[in-house]
Amino acid sequence: MKRMDSKPLSATKVQRQEGAAVLPIIIGIAVAITLIQVPLLFKTKSGNKFSGSQKSNISAKEMAEAGIDALISDIGRKAITVGPATDTMPYVGVTLGRGAFSTRVQTYQMNPSRVRVVSAGSVGSNAQSIEARMEVVKTETTVPFDTPKMSLWGIRGTPPVLYYQSLAEHDSGWAWIHPEGQVTLSDGGQINVDDFTVAPSGMMYFINNVAGSVSKLYKIRPIDLDNNPATPVNAILVGPVINTAQPDSTFDVGGPRELHGLVFVSRTNSAANGVLYAVTWQSLKIYELSLRDGSASEVSTLVPKNPSGPGFNVDAIAEDFSGTFYLIRNRSTNDHSEVWRFDEFETSPSSPRRDTLIFTADISNRPARALAGHPNGYLYALDDQKWYKINPNLASVNNRTTILFADNSAYKGMGFFYEREDLKFTGNALPHKINICHYPPGNCANVQTIQIDTNALAGHMSHGGTCPPDVGGYCGGIIGSIVEVPDTTIQLRVISWRELSGNALSGQSVGH
Repeated sequence: MKRMDSKPLSATKVQRQEGAAVLPIIIGIAVAITLIQVPLLFKTKSGNKFSGSQKSNISAKEMAEAGIDALISDIGRKAITVGPATDTMPYVGVTLGRGAFSTRVQTYQMNPSRVRVVSAGSVGSNAQSIEARMEVVKTETTVPFDTPKMSLWGIRGTPPVLYYQSLAEHDSGWAWIHPEGQVTLSDGGQINVDDFTVAPSGMMYFINNVAGSVSKLYKIRPIDLDNNPATPVNAILVGPVINTAQPDSTFDVGGPRELHGLVFVSRTNSAANGVLYAVTWQSLKIYELSLRDGSASEVSTLVPKNPSGPGFNVDAIAEDFSGTFYLIRNRSTNDHSEVWRFDEFETSPSSPRRDTLIFTADISNRPARALAGHPNGYLYALDDQKWYKINPNLASVNNRTTILFADNSAYKGMGFFYEREDLKFTGNALPHKINICHYPPGNCANVQTIQIDTNALAGHMSHGGTCPPDVGGYCGGIIGSIVEVPDTTIQLRVISWRELSGNALSGQSVGH
C-alpha cells in the first residue's frame, strides 16, 4: 500500500497542530461583483459585507477597493495579461450601487513581474483613491472570486447545481444561497454525489456513485468558475476508483466498498499533507486516492469502539482546525446519526493498520450525509431537515451538538474553502508558497512536486544545466515524458498599500 508518511490517521499517536498552508493563499482575494452581493473587500479583515439598504451608504474608498478587487479577479481569469509594457486602464467609470470606480494598472518591474495599481472611487462629489503594488505570481488555481464568511460549497438538487451557502448570512436577511451553475460531467452521464471536499488551492473533488457503476472521482477546477449561475460548471473525470493492489476488486456502487467519505488532508504536521483520502461505506476502509487517475491505495481499517445500535455506515469524513479527523456514522436502520473521532492506531505483525474510532456526539434521529470543519473550531453537519453545529471539545457529550436552523439543502457532501476561511477568521494570511514541478540538477529523472517561496520562482524557471526548467503546478503522470497538470493560473500578491485623497486618475489617459 502507498502511504506518504507511513503513519495512520490518528489523533493520539500522531500529534496534530494547525500548520502552515501547503498551498498558496493570496492576500488580495479576487472578488466578483453581482447584483445580490457587493464584494467582501480583501483589505477588510472583519469580513464586512454590503447589501440591501447598506448599498446606499457605500463610500468612495470602498468604490476604490472594489476596482482593485475587480482587477485581481480579471488577472486571475487571464482576462488581463501583464507584460513588460503593460499600462492600461481596464475600468473607466464602472458603476456600483450609487458610486463608480476607475482603475489603472502598469508594470514597474519584471522578474519578478510587479505592477502598480491605482484605483479611484467616487460617490457623488466625494472621491478617494488607493495605490497598491502587487506581484504577479503563477500558482495553483484558487477560486477567482470572493465569498462571504462561513461559505460551504456543495452540489445538490435536480439538475445538480454547485452552490456556496454562507452560514454567516443566514440570519442577516441577505442572500445566503449562491448558485455557481449546473454541474456537467466531462464524460457525460448522471450525477449522484456521495461526498465532496475542497483542497487548499480551492480545487474541489467529489465522489460520484451512479447505480450499476463504480465509484468515480471528479474534480472541479477553480479556474473554471465564474460566479455566473447561468453558465455550467464542468466536472472533470479524474478516474474510476480502482484498488492498485487488487485491480479486480472494484468499488461497486451499492456494495460495502462504495465510497461515501472524502477529505483532502492539509493541516497535519506530517508529510501526508496534500493527499486525498476516501472512506468506504460499510467495509470501513481508508484509501488514499491518486489526484492523477483516482486509483486507490489502502491505508487502514476502521475499528469503532463499542458502537450501539445496528450497523455502522459511513457517510462523510472531515478534518478540523487541529488536524483531527471525524466521520459521520449512520445506523443501518436510518434512524440515528453520530460523529466519531479517529482516536488511536493499532497494529500487530500479522495484521494491517487499524484506526480506532470513538464516539464523539449524536447528531439527530435522521441520517446525516455531510460534515465539514471550520477554523472557528466547530464541525458543521446536516441531515435532510436541519443544520447542526458540533463542538467536539466540550466535556459533556450530551451538549456538543446544537441545532442551527431548519433547512432542506439535501447535500450529500460539503466543504469549506478552509484556507480562505482561515484568512477571514484570523485576519492573518497564511505563508505564501507555490508548487512547482522540479527537475533536480544532476538527476533529471527524479522529477517531483515541491513547494518554494514565490521569490525563488524565477531561479527555478530559468536554471542552467542539462535538466529542463521547472514548471509551475503539480507534476503530471509519467507517460514517456513529464506532463504538467494544467491547473495553474495567475494571481496577485499585495506588496504595499496606501490611501490617497481625491481622484488620483483625474485627467489621465493611457495606451491600450
